[in-house]
Amino acid sequence: MDKETVVQIGSSVLAKEANALHEISKSLYNSGFFDAVNLINSSDGHVIILGLGKSGHIGRKISASLSSTGTPSFFMHPTEAKHGDLGMLTSDDIVILISFSGKTEEIVNLMPTLKQRRIPIISITGDDKSPLALNADICLSFKIEKEACSFNIVPTVSTSATLALGDALAIALMELKGFSDKDFSKNHPSGSLGKSLTTLVSDIVVTMEDSPYVYPETSLIDALVILAEKKYGFIVIINDKGLPLGLLSDGDIKEIIKQSPDLAETNVSQFMKKTIKTVSQNTLASKAADYMRRNRITALVAVDKSSMFFGVSNIKVLEEHGF
Repeated sequence: MDKETVVQIGSSVLAKEANALHEISKSLYNSGFFDAVNLINSSDGHVIILGLGKSGHIGRKISASLSSTGTPSFFMHPTEAKHGDLGMLTSDDIVILISFSGKTEEIVNLMPTLKQRRIPIISITGDDKSPLALNADICLSFKIEKEACSFNIVPTVSTSATLALGDALAIALMELKGFSDKDFSKNHPSGSLGKSLTTLVSDIVVTMEDSPYVYPETSLIDALVILAEKKYGFIVIINDKGLPLGLLSDGDIKEIIKQSPDLAETNVSQFMKKTIKTVSQNTLASKAADYMRRNRITALVAVDKSSMFFGVSNIKVLEEHGF
């Protein structure tokens, strides 16, 4: 099989899944989505998700997304549920049952017990006429034209649709709860994602004592020496109180030298760029990096809460830290 054929197969799969999600998004208004979000948002309990096979794998991911975005949740295997794990449920909990066919026995057979205990049931299924859909308190049903494989058997489009609906629930609930990136970082302190949500500018900048800075009356020759010693590619000019006044880069000084002024007798204040972009030391390093890229700047000047000079970094250092 040649490259073109293989790529066409892959593209076809992605196109079928994308088209299905687009159609489902258009039908969301007339589905049980709004009711499901409000029910979960009003609950003081957990969201327990059950599914078997591929639906179980998808259910685990949905549960993880809910938990990390402010809606406590856990996954329960339907077989284990029937052998004692139903005891983990409380009257405040809500159950989401997942089955594309809506007829999976291990799932449908749990419904009488759940109803007897008056635990609200939300179903996610591809058949709105199935036992699962008809017996749930709220049904999130969706239609797909067919699965992505030529036999219309392998769960592909259906599992993508189920996962996307779970993501939609999680994000809608997150917005309703006012769940912020700071809240998210408390649940996700590790890894690159956790790092991006917890590392501050103050954690990575070179603080004032080691920073390349001078005062307005400093001569260009002395500034050039400090620039060469610190090797940050720029120098910050501050007043005697510590307020940043301007900036000079090594490129700026090279252009100044071409003008042949007396470097020993010329002060940096005569040539410094007075427009200087600063960020708070308490800014997330990831946001500072984004800010620098948007504004196409390489020099990072950090200030404290009083807008006084705190330290410096540059885009290279931020990138070395993974931002």
